[in-house]
This record gives sequence, structure tokens and C-alpha cells, in this order.
Amino acid sequence: VIAVALAFGAGWAAGPGPGGTADGVGGRLTAAPLTAHGHDYGQVMVYAADPSWMFMTVADTGSARNVICEVTTVDGRTVRVGRFWLSRGGYGAWGAALPVPADKVRAARVVATYGTVLATASLTT
Repeated sequence: VIAVALAFGAGWAAGPGPGGTADGVGGRLTAAPLTAHGHDYGQVMVYAADPSWMFMTVADTGSARNVICEVTTVDGRTVRVGRFWLSRGGYGAWGAALPVPADKVRAARVVATYGTVLATASLTT
């Protein structure tokens, strides 16, 4: 958990602005806003290295709940990355190793456990 937090902080500090990419030590960082209905609800960052990682922040989605993070690949497959908890008010941060290569990820989304998509991000790595 500490390693993920440190990597997330380093990526956030050195990373690009929303929707951009930057080269970093050992890999490439791609960031995009996490949005729904025209509002920003956080940010998604994909760090292309070996292994590749995804980091996500979520803010103000309204309520505490367990959510699922999924990615859509270039060939249209939906792949579950993992689950995490949004605290009271709908806030959370999370990171996990990607089950697919970072250059194959085109979008990410946060989904409620009952299937409703809460927010999405379009990524180009």
C-alpha cells in the first residue's frame, strides 16, 4: 500500500495535466479526467512499464459504496482491474497492476456493483 501511495504521489507530481502523457523513469504516464454527465469526478492514470499500473482518484460521487474498476482495450474487450471502496461522500483513491499491457488500454470506468457506470475516462497511451 505504501509503495502504491508513493508511486501515485510521484506520478501525480511529475505527471501530465488532464488528458496528457509524459515520459518518466522507466515508463510512460497517461492521465485523463474521470467524468460523468459533464462533471469531473477524479482522474485516471496509467503507468506503462513492466509491470504496468493504473491509479485512480474519485471524488464526490455522492455516497459510500464498493465499486469496480474496468478498462476497455483497443480490441473492445472489457477487463476488470479490481474493486475498491468509496468513503462517505463518494471519495477514494486506488491503484493496481494492470492485467493487460498499458498500450492496449483505451478507456477506464468506475462501475457500481449493481452494474451502473458511475464515471469514465478516455485514455490514449
